[in-house]
Amino acid sequence: MKIGKFFLIFLIVLGWIFSGWPQIFSFPPGVPKAYAALSYVGGVAVSRTGSTTQGQELSLTGLTGGSGSSAAAGDIVIVACSTGSTADRAIGVSTPTGYTELNEPYANGSSYDTNLSVNWKIMGSTPDASVTCGPSGSTADALSAVAYVWRGIDQITPFDVAFTTNTGTGTGQPTPPAITPSTAGTIVIAIGASAALTGAVYTTATLSNFKTTTGSDTNDSMLGMGSFAWSSGTYTPAQFGGGTTGATESWAADTLALRPAVAPTVSTQAATLKEATTATCNGTIDATGGVNSTNAGCEWDIDSGAPYANNPSTAGDYGAVPFTQPLTSLPSGTTIYARAFATNSAGTGYGGETSFLTKPGAPTGLNFTSVTATTSRLNWSSVTGAASYKVERCTGTGCSSYSEVATGVTNIYWDDSGRTGNTIYRYQVRATNATGDSAYSSGAEQLMLPDVPGTPTFSNILTNSLRVNWTAPTGPTGGLSYKVERCTGTLCSDFGQITSGETNTYYDNTGLNSGIIYRYKIRATNGTGDGNYSNADETTTAVVTISIDDYLVAFGFKALATTTKNIGDVPIITVTSGPANLNVKSTNFTSGGYTWTLDTTNGINKVLWEFSKDDSAYSTFAVAGTEYTFDTNVPDDGTRDLYLRLTMPTETSSYNQYSAAITVVATAP
Repeated sequence: MKIGKFFLIFLIVLGWIFSGWPQIFSFPPGVPKAYAALSYVGGVAVSRTGSTTQGQELSLTGLTGGSGSSAAAGDIVIVACSTGSTADRAIGVSTPTGYTELNEPYANGSSYDTNLSVNWKIMGSTPDASVTCGPSGSTADALSAVAYVWRGIDQITPFDVAFTTNTGTGTGQPTPPAITPSTAGTIVIAIGASAALTGAVYTTATLSNFKTTTGSDTNDSMLGMGSFAWSSGTYTPAQFGGGTTGATESWAADTLALRPAVAPTVSTQAATLKEATTATCNGTIDATGGVNSTNAGCEWDIDSGAPYANNPSTAGDYGAVPFTQPLTSLPSGTTIYARAFATNSAGTGYGGETSFLTKPGAPTGLNFTSVTATTSRLNWSSVTGAASYKVERCTGTGCSSYSEVATGVTNIYWDDSGRTGNTIYRYQVRATNATGDSAYSSGAEQLMLPDVPGTPTFSNILTNSLRVNWTAPTGPTGGLSYKVERCTGTLCSDFGQITSGETNTYYDNTGLNSGIIYRYKIRATNGTGDGNYSNADETTTAVVTISIDDYLVAFGFKALATTTKNIGDVPIITVTSGPANLNVKSTNFTSGGYTWTLDTTNGINKVLWEFSKDDSAYSTFAVAGTEYTFDTNVPDDGTRDLYLRLTMPTETSSYNQYSAAITVVATAP
């Protein structure tokens, strides 16, 4: 039977977070509180009389004493339910669901029994607004309830070590058992409950954030909960003060160790998908640190070691999983130093550093020098981080069917050979290093110079013209033209260009002199420039020759002052090597010591001596020994008739036979 009421008071001291740095804070004054990663949000303590159906609800939106007023996602809620009774009662959290009962110690006193139920739950994305301790089942048994909310808990392993529990009789002042945590930043929670005839409020000199309440009924119930910021060793909470000390009373106590969340443990794996300016950084969250990370990424720089200049990341909900982070805007051909990281509510964890080499960038500035018909030098700009270069080639303008023609090129040029003249070749280049090949450069193409035409040959050789012939160079001939150079004299070397833009493989050279040696050489040209000269060769223009048939003309006996033509006795001039210009000249008529002179009219001892090529238009031999044009540009094998007309003198000093000599002069036109 009950013999009296005593008051049991206990006090719990709690370390808490303040201002973001480890702080020392006293509550009550003189009780030290050290900052930890765990943060006390607040608590609530309520009690009621006994009931068979009604429990005790605790609001989780009106918390006091801590950093907030409501529980949030990820917080741990610790609920202690206690009843004073005369028998072992089944108590605990009735609503909502999801709470785990950690322990339910029972103390059997001589008159007053104590039931204590300790429960916990990690709040989800929609935190609970309240929690209810179920009824004791007896209208005589008072019910007490305390809720504690902490933030920054290790959500995977919220308790650092196993809880400890203790019960006792003969007093209403509980003594929570000792506990030995192992993790820095652990918060020790001490919970004590007792049953008595008359309850009393607990007090404590060592615990912080102490919440206590007393439920009054036939069998009173007292409950208290407080915290201590553990640093090292075994922590032994002091016996609660303020409670009753009757011999018929009983008590129960639990001691818990809340493990704080810590920064995640991260490892860095080798980078993959390495290109010139991008790569994929790979990391793994090996241990969450008790709470999922909300951000993961990879920081990188071109120098080894922290700090790193770049730290791209991706928000998300990361457990203990591998993750990837795309890296962009990397310098090409450069060794990159990187490490993976992940951040949770407790901090950021970093993996070890890894390094990788980006691929080189694509070569630029392709151009050509030293181009001939069969060789060329392909040049490009140096690429950072390139160990060597690869060259590919195809044939034809705008072609795309490239074939690799050179690898391991360590210069920033490559000499191609064995090409075909007047042919377009297209090239592309890529750099390579230990990581791989760069992208291809833009294509660049080059038209080779023409090859050498054949040695000149000659045809249609006349006195003043000839045809120079040659064979086309090897390779395509589209777009080709030719330049012809000439000099005069055997084995001469002072060539001068006489024509260009010739599209035929011959050239008719006119305006030459007869009987002269002319030497020629040829070269082909295209859009790139002039090819090499052909071998030179030479020839001699023809010498003008003529022949005359019927070169003796007899006029017979003629009367003075009469005119006679050589009809029926006409000399024929043949150009046997021409063409030729034909001039004629005549001597005076003579007979022994007598002379008929030539003049434009006849007279005393003067004759009018005329010639014609067609017997229609006559010209005069006006002065003896003077050349007069007979005909011009008479072709090779051409013939001309020489008509002559004589007007006798009006008087003569002699009647003997007179004669004159006509000379035909042939020259090249």
